[in-house]
Amino acid sequence: MKIDYFRLSDIARRTGIPEEKLSEYAREFDAFLTYATEGEKKLYTPDAILIMERIDGYFREGMTGEEVGETLDREFPQLREQKAIPVKETECPDNL
Repeated sequence: MKIDYFRLSDIARRTGIPEEKLSEYAREFDAFLTYATEGEKKLYTPDAILIMERIDGYFREGMTGEEVGETLDREFPQLREQKAIPVKETECPDNL
């Protein structure tokens, strides 16, 4: 099965969230994001787009980082238990 992976720049184009913010979210909430690694780069799975949008929405609502983490933990407890997966058949779609 082939999975599409997304760079932060791809997610920024799709969501309208600035790449700098996405980078901050990715660092702070890494445990809730699934991704493949390619060297030092992370290529995010499609569910990361939804999670990033949720994170951004929570901050817009005025939540603190701690509140966002607690909310994500309630909504997606299984995600923090997943580990990074190695890149096998990946593709970063250029036609977003």
